[in-house]
Amino acid sequence: MIRLWGLLLVCACICGAQDRPDWKSVSALTPGDRVRFTLRSGKSFVGSFHGWTSEDATIDTTLVNRADVKKVERIRSGGRVKHAAIGAAAGFGMGFAIGAAAGGCHPNDFICLGRGKAGAAVGGAGLVVGAIAGALLPAHRRDVIYEIP
Repeated sequence: MIRLWGLLLVCACICGAQDRPDWKSVSALTPGDRVRFTLRSGKSFVGSFHGWTSEDATIDTTLVNRADVKKVERIRSGGRVKHAAIGAAAGFGMGFAIGAAAGGCHPNDFICLGRGKAGAAVGGAGLVVGAIAGALLPAHRRDVIYEIP
């Protein structure tokens, strides 16, 4: 079973690391997509994608020659709420586990919280911290469409 998971992990890494040197992969973009074109000179253009041909692409009003392009990325917005929700869930889970492990009543305790109540209290604090941390993550992601080495 461990070998199967290891094999799947290696396959996922190899598939994710594949180069995208084919200019035809730009056809995956649709007019209106927010994109970033990075040129070989290091300069980059961010804007709305309008179209492409076998020799160039148009971003807003800028015509970019294929020979000058090093990388094309699609910029997807959104995700801040999703990141906050994931952070909140992770924070609550970790907080609950810590609170439940540390909780419980002992004979000489001034305040006695059962494991469930202690887990819920620390989990609530973890939920807030996790949600804030998740909301602070960048709200966009970039998908590489075309890249040459």
